[in-house]
Amino acid sequence: MAVASPKAIKTGGLTVAQHLNTICSSTFDIDSGTTPYSEVVFVPNLPITIRATKVIYMGATTGTIDTGTVKVGVSAGSGFVADATNFLNGAPIGAEVELEISNSEIDADQPVIVTWTGVSGTQAGLAKVQIDYAYNA
Repeated sequence: MAVASPKAIKTGGLTVAQHLNTICSSTFDIDSGTTPYSEVVFVPNLPITIRATKVIYMGATTGTIDTGTVKVGVSAGSGFVADATNFLNGAPIGAEVELEISNSEIDADQPVIVTWTGVSGTQAGLAKVQIDYAYNA
């Protein structure tokens, strides 16, 4: 079955390429230890441009967690899309921190992967990564 070009797919009078799409990683525990963990968030079937990435804190953070990091890439441990950013000490529930995008163009069938390195100990905090993207026209 052929996949239609984003230019050809219309929804509400706009092409798919004009729509901003959002997807999130699963919620992860920041004090999960210092071993990096990678999660494939999605694999687009067409080329995309990532418009924004951010960490959203799903639980208030306690203790020193700024030694932990999160990044977005196209392979496990890669920061190809967004370089490593440290977690935020004292972040309240709902706090959002933008990740700086270094490469926004993702090819079709290339995975978008979030990798985080937590902290060990009894610190607390939950977070997820939100990725906003659009299909290329």
